[in-house]
Amino acid sequence: MNDSFNNNLNTHPSTLKKDIFLLVLSIAIAILIVRLGVIDYLLLKTAEFRFLGSFIAGLFFVSIFTVAPAIGILFSLFTTGFLFETSFFAALGAVAGDFLIYRFFRSFHSLYFEELFKKLKPERIRFLFHSGLAWLVPFFGVIIIASPLPDELGLALLGFSRFPIWLLVPFSFILNFVGIFILGLIVRQI
Repeated sequence: MNDSFNNNLNTHPSTLKKDIFLLVLSIAIAILIVRLGVIDYLLLKTAEFRFLGSFIAGLFFVSIFTVAPAIGILFSLFTTGFLFETSFFAALGAVAGDFLIYRFFRSFHSLYFEELFKKLKPERIRFLFHSGLAWLVPFFGVIIIASPLPDELGLALLGFSRFPIWLLVPFSFILNFVGIFILGLIVRQI
């Protein structure tokens, strides 16, 4: 895999630059969209439709760029009732968001990042990916998804480790449902 990857980079050096440019551009656009309030507006408009609003808030709940407005909408939805239903539909949205992020990290582009990590500390990265401790990579990914930290890092670890998609969906739903439900319980106590 390394030889074919390096040969591909050597024969098409502009491919890596183009892909990095597109990644940086997409992050810049995401930041701009958040700063302009597009996400806030979208979340506020869909909050009027409780379950659609919950789903959209859950979709944006998983990203570091959009978690703040998503939490704000979830707070308002939790104060109006329907704790279980709001958590359920928000968790479904979070699964959709996690799936999109995960697919990105499992895509062709993730090979670049995997190779970059291997070049930074080759012996340590190879040890994690090709030893009996390879299960630690997806384990830490799942732990990060379960934590209040944004899901991108955990999903990147799962994507790099080639975590099976059929396991991602139930893990993502359960972990996000529990986290969002606990958030709802806290909001109700305030």
